[in-house]
Amino acid sequence: MSWKTVRRALKRLGASFRRARRVPAKVPDARREASFKKALEKARLLAECGTAECGTIDILHGDESGFCLVPVVPYLWQLKGQTLGLPAKSHHQRLNVLGFWREAGVEAAHLTHRLVVGRLKSRHFVQAVEEQVLPALARPTVLLVDNATLHRCAQVKQKLPNWKAAGLHLWFLPPYCPHLNLIEVLWKQCKYHWLQPSDYADFPTLCQAVSDALIQVNRKIPHYFCPTT
Repeated sequence: MSWKTVRRALKRLGASFRRARRVPAKVPDARREASFKKALEKARLLAECGTAECGTIDILHGDESGFCLVPVVPYLWQLKGQTLGLPAKSHHQRLNVLGFWREAGVEAAHLTHRLVVGRLKSRHFVQAVEEQVLPALARPTVLLVDNATLHRCAQVKQKLPNWKAAGLHLWFLPPYCPHLNLIEVLWKQCKYHWLQPSDYADFPTLCQAVSDALIQVNRKIPHYFCPTT
């Protein structure tokens, strides 16, 4: 049986060849999600996204993502109305990226990132905030982060009063709502579109490819990072 025959059979069953999505472990609380969205909309009005100079606040989307030598499997045959999810696996060699994406228009949007080989710890997050985020603040800033342990640990809690005094306010996303964090789009683009099969030849090659891709973000500022409400 040829592959063409198999494809025709799958199409007759209503299947299509599309991306398998990572899905949250649980369904988010609708009321909490709606409340957070309303607060974010008000923040965006204050930020007046789309202008470089205007706005009374800035909005940062903070998150971490990992890269290993096992490339993602972006597409699977799936029946109509069905979205398959793939389990995440741990890997020995791993490059982690801490990213902070400033939400704004094409001219003002900006990515700050830090690469960490190996396990991410709370000290990496604290160092990235204090060495890269705080010095770059131009006005009061809201930093959106999820509820990962390194964001809510004792070390971060001790720093919160000082960060608030410096103008940085942490907003924690509702559980199981990664879609509210704009930087997730960046991780998706990097893993599914920017990295090439040859970039997975070995770990140093992968690290260099990820670094190069993230550096290019601020030079090109793709349109898909502009916020939509």
